Amino acid sequence: MTTIQPLATFIANTTRDGICRSAGLWEQALQCDEDAYQVQDRVAVELGWFKPGEVQIWMSSGPTRFDPLSHARLPLHTVRPSGTSLSDLTFRRPYVQAGVALRLGQSVTSEIAARITESDVESLVSSMAVAIEVSDSRWSEQWDAPPLLQLADTGSHGVLVLDEWRPYQRRDWAKQTCKVEVGKSSVVFKGTYGLEDPAWLLPIWLRHATRDGRTVPAGSAVFTGSWSGGIACPALTPVRVSFADLGQAKLSLG
Repeated sequence: MTTIQPLATFIANTTRDGICRSAGLWEQALQCDEDAYQVQDRVAVELGWFKPGEVQIWMSSGPTRFDPLSHARLPLHTVRPSGTSLSDLTFRRPYVQAGVALRLGQSVTSEIAARITESDVESLVSSMAVAIEVSDSRWSEQWDAPPLLQLADTGSHGVLVLDEWRPYQRRDWAKQTCKVEVGKSSVVFKGTYGLEDPAWLLPIWLRHATRDGRTVPAGSAVFTGSWSGGIACPALTPVRVSFADLGQAKLSLG
């Protein structure tokens, strides 16, 4: 008997009650990324996260251009403007990641997604924003849980915080600096983004997001992965991420 639906129900229940549970019984439940994506879809259905035609927010990332990307569509109630309260959300062992989000200026169908390349980005993307992704696992093993179970768990997503949107333009990302401040600690990153250019992943992400004939509406956006890696963030610690000449995003985890 397939384990896809029982695992989806298990993760949905864990998400509802906010209590971490062990991955032990599910370690062999998934065989590939597509199994994890099926679980993601079914969890979203059980929790009533998405409505037809609404704007979509995703995260898509990978360590380098030579590794498979992973994707997760995010529930809209966990996408917040910079500086707003997060007191209604529960976090267990959160890590913050600095990055950039890109927003589409037009709808993308599966037919469009099948033929786009990186050179088409200017015609698709209208704006970009500094972003902070807070990763947080529903598994009690946290980051020691099997990668496929982390992927099934909406990619271990907690909340995505977005700065204001600015007009998109190509940049020399290899020279881009990113400063991450967590409490009194501060680290500057440069040249650490493994995909080199955030726009590079758009064709891959859009082909995933439009699979099975789906459409990604105009105004939808994608967080394009981490420049900083995961940085532990204790409760009530202020976080600020700033990209030179691009903007900054701030949060504090209640």
